[in-house]
Amino acid sequence: MRVRDPRRQPSTSYPGVTVIRASLLLSALALLAPPALAAGFPGPKPTELSTLPLRATETDFRADPMRRASKSWPLQPAAEGEEPTPRPETDLVEGRLGAGPWRLFEGTFAEESCRAPRLNEDGTTAMAICRGLDVSRPEDENVILVQDGTLSRYRFPVASLEEPDSSQIALTADGLRFAVLTEEGGGRTVHLVNLATGKDYKIAGGWTMPRNPVVASEADVVAFVAKVGRDLGVIVVDVHAEEAVVVRRARSRLSVHGLSPDGRKVVLVGDTNDRAQLLRIDLDNSKMQVMSHRRSQVTSVAVHPSADGIAYGADVGGVCAMYWVDVSDRRRTELKTSVESCFEVLAVDASRRSLLYVLKDGQDQTIRVYDRKRDEKRYQVIKGCAQPSLSANSELMTVRCPKARMGAGSYLFRLPPPKEDE
Repeated sequence: MRVRDPRRQPSTSYPGVTVIRASLLLSALALLAPPALAAGFPGPKPTELSTLPLRATETDFRADPMRRASKSWPLQPAAEGEEPTPRPETDLVEGRLGAGPWRLFEGTFAEESCRAPRLNEDGTTAMAICRGLDVSRPEDENVILVQDGTLSRYRFPVASLEEPDSSQIALTADGLRFAVLTEEGGGRTVHLVNLATGKDYKIAGGWTMPRNPVVASEADVVAFVAKVGRDLGVIVVDVHAEEAVVVRRARSRLSVHGLSPDGRKVVLVGDTNDRAQLLRIDLDNSKMQVMSHRRSQVTSVAVHPSADGIAYGADVGGVCAMYWVDVSDRRRTELKTSVESCFEVLAVDASRRSLLYVLKDGQDQTIRVYDRKRDEKRYQVIKGCAQPSLSANSELMTVRCPKARMGAGSYLFRLPPPKEDE
């Protein structure tokens, strides 16, 4: 365990404070010792699933085209044997984010209101939620999507959420499917859009107040949290099925974080033994696997597109930790611990090497990309920027910077490659 030596605590003029701090840290060390030694976790156990009525309405996907900026977005790789075309020096901006950050939508419209950016595998598909693009309803927010050089606006307004730490959009790593919570008829509705087939599925059923959608990468399946009677429920919807599946119900503290490519395994956080635990539920055999240590309180989760690799942050008896879970090997590895800061894990790249997380120390927050192979920081975002998103190949990143020199908005930039062993 990498717990800070209590003898290094700063001195204080108050008698007994140093002794108390040392005692607290030693207690935390004793508490954390068992999970650090126990790298494995139990196999899956039977769990009860239930079903709900489902209405999935299929229509053709329609988006409002938007004017394209005149300057090209330099994301398409050069063909084999060719050199990439350099951008003019006037297009490069040195400083806040390094050489050459680009505005996410190239300044095609005023991007100051945009938030929650998302990137696909290589950055050729990106999306964000932006306000004020409907002149008849300037208070509405809409999804803005750029895919293969085409910029468009999703026609339904995005639903507003009162629940904290809840998302309204999700994008698959290949960029071919996305989900969005919309505001229609005075209530929230889930839409799953398949950009490859050009289909838009409007989803409704025996639930209310859906939030936090996640999408499968190889099937038309979406999962989300919603109200089911008096409870919360994690609901999995295959738009081609006749019923929705409720995989977990609880009165509180329930969140969903990922699906396997075929949508048959769902990763979520739910209470067991009065603590928020990391769970994976297999719909085919109705089994549930608890992957976090039972004395920890899971606070954040990032799921690999396969749903077999998971990074998560947790509070373990007052000590914050970040873990990596290999589901196939049933092993849990402790990556970092801290008694001063906590970890909000946001993303795992396709290679399972790079993790995007936020280091929180009181009101101070630092965005970092962590190299799991080398056990070191790969990149750190400048202060004042937030809402980061990492492409699945971990070559591109976007963050929202309200005080950038080119104006407030989300900026896209290339990350330095990870260091290789000499």
